[in-house]
Amino acid sequence: DPMEYYKYADVPMTEYWQPIRNWLANHNYKPIRVTASAARMYGKPRVSAESCTSFDLTWDEHLSMLREVANQNMVEGVTHTIFHTYTHNPDADHYYPGTSFGGGIGTPFLRKQTWWPYMRHFNTYLARCAFMLERGLPVSSVLWYIGDEIEQRPDQYAPFPEGYSFDYCNTDALLNRISMKDGRWTTPEGIAYDVLWVPDTKRLLPETSTKLQAMTAQGGHAIEDVPLSELGHALERLGLQYDVKPTELRWLHRHTGGADWYMVCPMAEQSFSGKVSFRQKGHAELWNPMNGSITPIATRQDGDYTCLDLN
Repeated sequence: DPMEYYKYADVPMTEYWQPIRNWLANHNYKPIRVTASAARMYGKPRVSAESCTSFDLTWDEHLSMLREVANQNMVEGVTHTIFHTYTHNPDADHYYPGTSFGGGIGTPFLRKQTWWPYMRHFNTYLARCAFMLERGLPVSSVLWYIGDEIEQRPDQYAPFPEGYSFDYCNTDALLNRISMKDGRWTTPEGIAYDVLWVPDTKRLLPETSTKLQAMTAQGGHAIEDVPLSELGHALERLGLQYDVKPTELRWLHRHTGGADWYMVCPMAEQSFSGKVSFRQKGHAELWNPMNGSITPIATRQDGDYTCLDLN
């Protein structure tokens, strides 16, 4: 079970690498989504990650590139950055033996980097994002049941239907942590999902089958024995609206304090300019983590959706 052991961790932790095209940046190597899902299933608000690790030691990293890597992983669920590696670097020119960046792995966050004077701005950006990513509760439409016999991490690159977000659910969480509230599959902390997707019911434990029957009898929506390639059609037949209409943006949705907010970023190493439609109504603002500014955004209503232009 790639999730259950996280319930014993005070802070579930994963890792991500740079540069983003490096094979070690593949999320299936050390999966972000399964760690974030486990944190949500077991009531852990923080998801840490060893961050920006590299084998290359090319010394051509720059803060915009590192921010891009961080964005791609924060939108997957990482909330807390742990640099690999920050090196204490005293004045080794005068005091020996001194220390320096050693080993063949990591990214040199140290005072002799050319961009070190600007490190405060980078850290402030990450801190603003982290603060928001740990406020309130995550919002996802689908709870993806990974089954009772899984022996490996699920594929984070599986083509999940656009417009919806999901979290994984394992056997232990389903049996002991998930209950039905107002027709939604809900954790004790209040994270609620519209539908449970069970791709394969043929090899379930008896207690799992019993729990599923009891929950659906209480009004829970479940989609069973439908392959991923047809899941989008099943969600449409169920009447489940897109959270964000299909877009080239990557996004993460949270709810807190009577407001809904989304972290958005372009696809890896791309830019974005265009319309985005959120399943929300009300006043919209842009909270810019680069400088902390909060500015109103012009919006248009399209039925249940608020549409706005982002660049």
